[in-house]
Amino acid sequence: MNYNGLIVVNKKKGIGSTDCVRKVKKVLNQKKVGHSGTLDFLATGVLVICLGKATRLIEYLQKQKKTYIAGMQFGAETDTLDIEGEIISTTKNIVQLEDLESKIKNFTGTITQIPPMYSALKQNGVRLYDLARAGINVERKSRNVTIYNLEIVDFDLNKQNAIIETTVSAGTYIRSLIDDLAKSVDSLAYMESLVRTESCGFNISEAIDIDNIEKEDLVKSIIPMEVALSNFDKIIVSETEKAKLLNGMTVPVNIEVIESEVLVMDIYNNILGIGNLFETTKGKMLKLKKHLYINENN
Repeated sequence: MNYNGLIVVNKKKGIGSTDCVRKVKKVLNQKKVGHSGTLDFLATGVLVICLGKATRLIEYLQKQKKTYIAGMQFGAETDTLDIEGEIISTTKNIVQLEDLESKIKNFTGTITQIPPMYSALKQNGVRLYDLARAGINVERKSRNVTIYNLEIVDFDLNKQNAIIETTVSAGTYIRSLIDDLAKSVDSLAYMESLVRTESCGFNISEAIDIDNIEKEDLVKSIIPMEVALSNFDKIIVSETEKAKLLNGMTVPVNIEVIESEVLVMDIYNNILGIGNLFETTKGKMLKLKKHLYINENN
């Protein structure tokens, strides 16, 4: 049996996101499994795993905002920008809490960020971290990211470390954020720890430990696909419209929604997929973009 839906995993430190995917594949004996956003080996917390047709939602889930709690240690910079790297520079400058608080506002909203060399981004088909490990440093293009919220949760003057909590857009590197924040107060810092507390609308309190989980318990934890799409406007179609949409046809709709992409459901509250709304000379039309419908034959 193939399962369709989502599993919210609490990833442990020291294992990769793909390790979690392999574990779920093995327990469920299912090939079609993926995740909605990589967590580094150092990081822990929410990792949303997609099963079956839910893997078609990954591109949408990856775009959603995420919340992290991160530890930062002042006084040194590493080549990886985190605790696992080699120290490449140090400073004796003492950071004061007031200095940090005065700079926080400069790191909220849309900011420009340069991805770190130790990242999974590709340049000319090669992962940046592979280049970095080979001692090759290349110029990376800066890009805009959004910091929705950033606050200092804790600060220790004597130990010169801090804990921050931040909600960010997709593509934001917390290591880079910490590096930039430290340099704004004439210091250096590296990321000491990282916990993703929210992702794709799911909180860490909902996440499960899959280390020694049995199949029965894993199946019980599967979340319906539509739960992850609660931020989409919803359109309910008739059985006639449903048949047309599932056969690749368009149907006219009379609904006022702002977004062009909508969640399409049938009258029995079954998810059909994500649809596109577009204007024609005959009025507004709907066509399925992502088929997510599950019937007894799939």
